[in-house]
Amino acid sequence: MGNKFFVIGIIIAVVLVIGFIVFSHAKVPTENVNTNTADVQKIVLSQKNFNYAPKEIHVKAGQPVSISLDSSVNGCRRGIIITDLGIDKELPTPQDTLTFTPEKSGTHVFTCSMGMTKGKIVVE
Repeated sequence: MGNKFFVIGIIIAVVLVIGFIVFSHAKVPTENVNTNTADVQKIVLSQKNFNYAPKEIHVKAGQPVSISLDSSVNGCRRGIIITDLGIDKELPTPQDTLTFTPEKSGTHVFTCSMGMTKGKIVVE
């Protein structure tokens, strides 16, 4: 009975590892959108090598910022926390956005909902 559970455990582990490898190497866009139309600074983040891409975003103070996550972003990375700005928001689909207006220049760290993946927003 013990060997049976061991074999089943190994099979499950192998399937999980293969699935992880296949989905982590999904094709992601090489360029990210950063457009400033109608005074809204639109940022689209993607996921590359288990990190946000780009890892550093530059925006202007006093102008609204709209951040969305493309379909390559998965798991806890679909939640964005910017502690300095009091922001904690889930973006479950690529159509969901996080909108805020940074008032002062400075650098703010943003993380996934688990704090494992990090990036920076530089407000100029």
